[in-house]
Amino acid sequence: MNPKDATKSQDIDLDDVSADEAVIVNVQQTGFYRVNYDVQNWDLISATLLQDHTKIHRMNRAQVLDDALGLARGGLLEYSTALKTTEYLKYETDYIPWKSALTAFVYLEDMMKRTSGFGDLKTYLIGALQPLYERLGFEEQPDDSFLDEKLRIVMFQLLCRLDQKECNDYNLYLLNEWMSLPDPDTSNPIPTSLQTTVLCSGIGRGDVSHWDFLWERYTNSNNANEK
Repeated sequence: MNPKDATKSQDIDLDDVSADEAVIVNVQQTGFYRVNYDVQNWDLISATLLQDHTKIHRMNRAQVLDDALGLARGGLLEYSTALKTTEYLKYETDYIPWKSALTAFVYLEDMMKRTSGFGDLKTYLIGALQPLYERLGFEEQPDDSFLDEKLRIVMFQLLCRLDQKECNDYNLYLLNEWMSLPDPDTSNPIPTSLQTTVLCSGIGRGDVSHWDFLWERYTNSNNANEK
């Protein structure tokens, strides 16, 4: 398509595509634009992802999630249709699609956390993240890839925002480990990538001893980045 014709409507015949076959436009996201489909095609895409998500390239899996949830955010697609595209995530192991999904999940959490429907959303999101949590856990592993490390960080941040019990317990465990060290100003067992989340959650879930400990570390530190 010529860029000059981008505002014009064009009809394209898809004679070689059956009615029960999903159509993906903008293959591997070569163009910088969103794609909306009719509900039937969205449902076919969701069904294909559930059946075998590897039939769709990882870039397009990320695009489908980003487009569906972005269009729903803009009121151009029903959330019931958009969220169907996330049901396959229990099988997803790639960072790129998960990053698209987690970005949208954070937005939903922000918008709904003070509404009556937040409980249902929280249950859904924790359930969607559970297989990823079971695969990655919270602690770094020797065989982690670089993208596994990045994915663990964003997963951890969202689970803590959602008040997942395992996340809260892990935060307090790390904070208590730090408090038990003989010289906590020179040693810190909390991974750098998780420190902000752990400390914020630890203060929220801990008691006055945790607050006093962290305040003392703050006043003793000469590191502007840590402060």
